[in-house]
Amino acid sequence: MRKLVFALCLLASLPLFAQQEKENSVYVFLTNPSFGWSDNSGTFYHGAYGVALLHRFGPRWSGELAVSRQLDRSGFTRYDPNGNIIERRVFTTTTTPVDLSAHYHFFTASSWKPYAGVTVRRTGDDRDPYLAGVTGGVLWKIRPTFGIRFDGKLLLGDRPAYVDRVNASVGAAFSF
Repeated sequence: MRKLVFALCLLASLPLFAQQEKENSVYVFLTNPSFGWSDNSGTFYHGAYGVALLHRFGPRWSGELAVSRQLDRSGFTRYDPNGNIIERRVFTTTTTPVDLSAHYHFFTASSWKPYAGVTVRRTGDDRDPYLAGVTGGVLWKIRPTFGIRFDGKLLLGDRPAYVDRVNASVGAAFSF
């Protein structure tokens, strides 16, 4: 009986070890991208672009450091009672958030590799310099060293007005 249990455990564990990913990855991404046009300044871009470095500590756990450049644009327009523009103000905010995340990776037999985790964001704001949140997503492995990653972050707690609570990202991941 012991030999049968040992053989079953060995056979069940082989696929788990075969699915180990490469130890390091670089992820180039866009977050909350949106494009538009205004009468004042023509075309504009909202959102962030950045790069992340991921290191796997084991088959299920990894850590990630992401740095992005975020451009946000807001403003207002005042009208008189006749509908004529009295005043138009446009404000552009540029920030460099830094995220530190820990991911738990789920094993799958397909090319879709899901994960979930926690994150801490350094906003650079003096009043609330750090925000905590949850993260999750999926990596679609097209090749053993290349994939497309879809990621989402939900930042919790009070935050500055220019920081989006929900951050959806898409980008390319390169493993080595």
